[in-house]
Amino acid sequence: MEPGSYGGNAASTDHVVSSVKGCVVFDSATGVIQHVHQVVTIEGAEETADDEVANRALAFARERLESGTALPGEATVRSVEGELAVLPFDPAELDLSRPYRVDPKTRLLVPDDRAS
Repeated sequence: MEPGSYGGNAASTDHVVSSVKGCVVFDSATGVIQHVHQVVTIEGAEETADDEVANRALAFARERLESGTALPGEATVRSVEGELAVLPFDPAELDLSRPYRVDPKTRLLVPDDRAS
């Protein structure tokens, strides 16, 4: 999603998006993504700091893992072999309909062909 118009339900008014930030929380040993987090800032609102976006993403991922809740569409909780780490990304540059993983060596998002 790029800055522009963001409409809610039919009863709401359109809002102008000033920024969209994203990050993934991943297993540093395997590159398996545990959580995808995006923050949309509407024009006139204060933009969330990058470190706050990362901290919120980590908190959501840890809460889900500790509760034993699987990701949507999955029957079991993904295991974590390393530490949880955060990688920011630009949502406008990725096709979020396809699976990704993080390359543990380069710390870059790469398509996860193993998931197909």
